[in-house]
Amino acid sequence: MSTHDVQGLVTRIERLERKNRFLIGALLVLPLLAAAGWVAKEDVLKVKRLEIVDDRGVPLVILSPDRLNEGGMITLRDKDGEKRGWWQAGPGTSSLTLNSEGPDATGDSTLGLTVGPKRSALSMFSKNGASLSAGMQADEPKVELYDTKGHPLFVAPWKSK
Repeated sequence: MSTHDVQGLVTRIERLERKNRFLIGALLVLPLLAAAGWVAKEDVLKVKRLEIVDDRGVPLVILSPDRLNEGGMITLRDKDGEKRGWWQAGPGTSSLTLNSEGPDATGDSTLGLTVGPKRSALSMFSKNGASLSAGMQADEPKVELYDTKGHPLFVAPWKSK
């Protein structure tokens, strides 16, 4: 038998082992589901809140109504349960927010994107309060840059129309 033939046999055996693992898993899981009384009757799952948790029970993904029950919200959390990103939709608006924290808990920064009927904006904030905001309101662009003490470093347009 040549090396090529041996490699072909090894490949076929590995493929069969993968298929058998799937079949054995299915044969174990299906009776457990049947014993638990699980039967797929509906095409729609209706819940007020859905959480995906890790092995310790920390919710990492949450799908729920927003706080005012005006729309939906998807929240992503890190392994410590800290909120790191969320997408929220309401009547005529949608926003995406991302939050990051440095390893020493001193480097928080937040990025937000908001879209509405007459306004859209991109905002960035540092932990100490420096900010950058760029947006459009009623077809007029505006850019603002502030230092950590809230003093304007750059604002455009300078003059209102």
